[in-house]
Amino acid sequence: MKTVLDVDLILDQTDDVAKRLATKGTDPAMVHSARDSIVRRRELRVQLDEARARMNRESKEMGQLVAAKDPTADTRRVELGQLKATISDLEAQVRDAEQVSLDLLLRLPNLPDPQAPCRRRRGGQCRAAIRRARGGADSRASTALGGGRRAGHS
Repeated sequence: MKTVLDVDLILDQTDDVAKRLATKGTDPAMVHSARDSIVRRRELRVQLDEARARMNRESKEMGQLVAAKDPTADTRRVELGQLKATISDLEAQVRDAEQVSLDLLLRLPNLPDPQAPCRRRRGGQCRAAIRRARGGADSRASTALGGGRRAGHS
């Protein structure tokens, strides 16, 4: 699923993204949580990739030990079993981290256009953001959509 905001933008310009989204009523802590979840997911992905590469190398070596009837093959077989369990655990952690990241990213709105007019109100939020947070419509949007008339009224 595609998210609204670019992940690299969140990682590289977290404070700027948080500040801009705050004008739309988004808590800056949510942006920082999204960044942290992205970083965690990437760290886990690196660990998983490294564990898989190690498994491939050691599996190849294991085949050579078995072919050579090396007595240490049984010990290596146990070690490979432990590595396989580690990989399985990391896969589950990566899936969970991806879901957390996606959930957070999907809750973040689009960045506001810096050229868009914004009448400020207490707390630095746009009036439209405050109305949306309270469940009301933005009068400018309803005027633009309905021509200034309520639906069903002439």
